[in-house]
Amino acid sequence: MKFLENELSYKFTYKDIVDIIKIVDDASCHELQIELEDLKLKIVKGTMHGSLPAVTSAVVPPVQAASEAQNKVDAGKPSAKGKQKTGGKPVHADETSNKVKVPAGEEKTDGVPILSPLAGTFYCAPEPGANPFVEVGARVEKNQQVGIVEVMKLMNSIKAPVNGVIKEIRVKNEETVGMGQILMTIEPL
Repeated sequence: MKFLENELSYKFTYKDIVDIIKIVDDASCHELQIELEDLKLKIVKGTMHGSLPAVTSAVVPPVQAASEAQNKVDAGKPSAKGKQKTGGKPVHADETSNKVKVPAGEEKTDGVPILSPLAGTFYCAPEPGANPFVEVGARVEKNQQVGIVEVMKLMNSIKAPVNGVIKEIRVKNEETVGMGQILMTIEPL
């Protein structure tokens, strides 16, 4: 039986993507590439921070020009030296401590930075009118939610990387943020 390409249709959810990443992380394969309709997903296991592999491609809307899509894919690929490009600004992963270092000459900060994992809209509260997750001076525990970055109607929880006190909040509610941008800093305890 011959399968025609347009007979198969599936819309991926955020949970589907997370499940795929977890499956690849647990599997012995090193790389996975999926292309269905307007979704292009490439996962390559590496030694970046965290236990999950790096997602080097994402959903590319069909209205984008091919060159724009390729530029976005290339911007997220890790280089051979463990640097990941983030909107033109490389962020270095320290493989021994899983801390992210902002390159010299870039924004300097005292304390531990909380970086935006994606480009999107930052929200300081769980819903409009609610109290913010944290304020300057608030004590936080490791993995406590401190904000949300919305990308294409998907809410991505931003969590504190260490126990400490919020020293500085660099972005305002509903502000557009870039991937790798410092959202807050924590003074570790």
